[in-house]
Amino acid sequence: MILNRRQMFSAGLSLAGITAMGLGAQACAQQGLPPVKATDLGAGLFVLEGAGGHVGVSVGKDGVFVIDSQYAPIAPKLIEKISELSPEPIKLLLNTHWHGDHVGGNAVFKAAGAEIMAHKNVLTRVSAPQAWPTLGFPDAEPIPVAGRPTRLLDDEGLVFKQNGQTILVKHEPTAHTDGDVWVYFVEADVIHAGDLSFHQIFPFIDVDTGGTIDGYIAGQEAIIAAAGPATKIITGHVKQGGNPVTNRDGVAGDVALLKSVRAKMAKVVADGMSLEQALAAKPIAEEAKTLDWRFITEERMVRLVYADLKRQLG
Repeated sequence: MILNRRQMFSAGLSLAGITAMGLGAQACAQQGLPPVKATDLGAGLFVLEGAGGHVGVSVGKDGVFVIDSQYAPIAPKLIEKISELSPEPIKLLLNTHWHGDHVGGNAVFKAAGAEIMAHKNVLTRVSAPQAWPTLGFPDAEPIPVAGRPTRLLDDEGLVFKQNGQTILVKHEPTAHTDGDVWVYFVEADVIHAGDLSFHQIFPFIDVDTGGTIDGYIAGQEAIIAAAGPATKIITGHVKQGGNPVTNRDGVAGDVALLKSVRAKMAKVVADGMSLEQALAAKPIAEEAKTLDWRFITEERMVRLVYADLKRQLG
């Protein structure tokens, strides 16, 4: 089953972005979807790669804890792969934010017995149409009621124990969206960054649903502050063919480039350029040599950051 155009846009991704993440026709395997790959991070933790944001899995005697659910069509394959990792039931699914490539499989996991948890703003976003005027995407449609989170987190986040791990869930306001969380497995020294890590590519800062470049940088810096030199950091997305896991230095490199983008775009706004003038000036052409990709191109990054800073700086 290949995702149709409406499903793609509801996931927050353009057709080019979907292709870049491995869902192009040539890359699709059985039923038009790629195979699910599991990487063992130790201490009962795994990262799954499939057809959306990278999925985190914790297995053990307390049951399976899953972070993000990708899309509905691939969710059964994720569950099948998880069953190969552990005979225990899936107890809890956490969404790192509201975008469709992270919540699209929720209803499938709910049917398999999972309780769904997310920041309270995620419930708001997935329960009503969401507009994306900055990049001209069609509205994202609400997800099925069965897939909406029922265990809601406030801005304080959460600390809980499962499978021998102390698990910290930290909310970052106005970052990638207004409902982002990242997760730290303390004893294993593993962080799932959600979409606060687009590693070595331009991030999608969803300025239409509460995201800001300053909040995004702050969220990444919070992850860096929590991480040690040996911490494994599960990314949300990476350059095509890249490793889904990075480290503190990898995130620091991403932050440095994003700060450079922010400084150059702030000058564009301060100089009074219109959006059209900013696009013509190509202020982040140097960063684009490294970070440009088929979903968030240089042009789209300029549009997103310009809209954000124009609201802030006038």
